[in-house]
Amino acid sequence: MELKIGKLKITLGWKTLICFIVFLCLLGIDLGTKAIQTSYDLRFDVIPGKIWVEGLFYNDGVSFGWLSGRTWIIELLTTVLVVALLIVFIIIPNRMPLLKLSVGFVMAGALGNLVDRFMYGAVRDFIHDELITHTILNMADLFITIGVILVIIDMLFINEWSLIPLTKTARAIQKAKKEEEAQKLMDLKPDKSAEDERTVEDVMKDFLKGPEDVDAVSSCDDTVGGSEKSGDDLSGKDDES
Repeated sequence: MELKIGKLKITLGWKTLICFIVFLCLLGIDLGTKAIQTSYDLRFDVIPGKIWVEGLFYNDGVSFGWLSGRTWIIELLTTVLVVALLIVFIIIPNRMPLLKLSVGFVMAGALGNLVDRFMYGAVRDFIHDELITHTILNMADLFITIGVILVIIDMLFINEWSLIPLTKTARAIQKAKKEEEAQKLMDLKPDKSAEDERTVEDVMKDFLKGPEDVDAVSSCDDTVGGSEKSGDDLSGKDDES
């Protein structure tokens, strides 16, 4: 089901509902794990020596400490991002569920960290990653990373705009679009049969200045033709005599 508000087209349906429920669950997981770590200060290994949970660190900047101490700028930018993601989430068609789900992941992570910034002035990090990022992060950061990866996969291989379509649906849609474009080009080409049916007068109009020139040429042809006819008549009379 689609609703139109001005030029904005809102896409609703069971796929959208499922993706929105996933978004709410991810947001709950992020805020819930932060609350648990704040209350109980858990310490355990996920991958010994590589990934573990320990302590609670307040990061008032973004990745790699950027914009540290400028909380209001980060809050403003993050708020704009969340609103933009929500609009994109709503207008994505139901036929692109993976893209909609990907945006849901990013939106959940961004909103989870935004709640932290409004409540504490910083983001609560407690997951130590020495395997890939070599930073301290939280579940919201993981959701944003997963969402971005899914968007890239979808845009490259799965949806109807993908560069290398691997699904039957994407290939069929792209093939139909190419055929439609080819048909439009054929419709724009001039009809050769119509050109072949052009008369001698049509050709003359292309080279002469105007229709009056065609009439003048036609009258000249009639005069010449009449003269020839008269000459023939005279010759015939001389032969008879």
